[in-house]
Amino acid sequence: MQAFKKYVTINLISFALVTISFVIIVWFVPQEQRIRLGPFFLTSYSLTAVFVCTTITSILMYITDKIAERFEISPKAFWLVDIFVTIYVIGHLLLGIVPMNSTGALIMAGLLLIIYLIVCWITNVKDKNDAKKINEILKERRSKKEDVTDTEK
Repeated sequence: MQAFKKYVTINLISFALVTISFVIIVWFVPQEQRIRLGPFFLTSYSLTAVFVCTTITSILMYITDKIAERFEISPKAFWLVDIFVTIYVIGHLLLGIVPMNSTGALIMAGLLLIIYLIVCWITNVKDKNDAKKINEILKERRSKKEDVTDTEK
């Protein structure tokens, strides 16, 4: 259940960040430049397609994590590959929401890198907080166990 929550969190954070970045691009990029970038801005189709892409990316990250766990390597380095594969195959080839002209590809690469770093940072903070809570629970249990042992003596 914990793994499910982790990847749902990654999915939702990624979707929110991509949506926010679309809003920022629409807000700051002139209309004529947006037309050259492609049809991926703030339509119900594009937002649904982005959600599909973030969901598939989260599933691929889960699979990558399981493979990396088996070989005892860090999975986060492979997350970029998962993201690129999803964005290129699903977003560009199947759904057509991600332009692969030079300008669109550069903007997408920059956005993906920023979103990747933010998601990694958020998941690291969350993992540290979870570990801290677990350690507090274990410490509390040990102290209760020691109290029981001391009273038995």
